[in-house]
Amino acid sequence: MLPLRPTDFAAVARSFGVHGIRVEEPAKIAPALEEALAMDAPVVVDVVTDIDTRAPAPWLPEEHNH
Repeated sequence: MLPLRPTDFAAVARSFGVHGIRVEEPAKIAPALEEALAMDAPVVVDVVTDIDTRAPAPWLPEEHNH
């Protein structure tokens, strides 16, 4: 099975005539969302994240033996 390659979803959106915004830095997320919300049209906001980052394991209380 071939690994998936990074996809620029904003570019894909633009190829279909939809406004696309690509965000690669955390500080630029808020301005991108403000821009998208100000548009009177569909918008794709593509926020690039680290593919190797994993969510932390859920916390579970210790089991108590009775």
